[in-house]
Amino acid sequence: MKKYHVHITEQASNQLSQIYEYIAFELLEPSYAGKQVENLTSKILSLDTTPKRCKIFSYTLYPGQDVRRLLVDNYSIFFFINDSVVTVTDIIYSRSDIINRLKDNP
Repeated sequence: MKKYHVHITEQASNQLSQIYEYIAFELLEPSYAGKQVENLTSKILSLDTTPKRCKIFSYTLYPGQDVRRLLVDNYSIFFFINDSVVTVTDIIYSRSDIINRLKDNP
């Protein structure tokens, strides 16, 4: 089985931190925030073996790239594959306006 290197962009890392901060400090659920971020991180790292299991997302800001989406709980994790590298670009709450959120984060 082919192994991929998973690269999380600075933008996606910041979004992961924002998810933690929102749940911990706005919703006042710090223990749940930690578990949620841990779950998201685990699912992201699982892309090292079978990233093509995720469907190609119809909208992309990356011309020439097949951006894929991994759904985890209420979050969409966007990534693309180049050779043996999976690049995670965005982690967005699925019930938000995903297209506009992607446009805001080029």
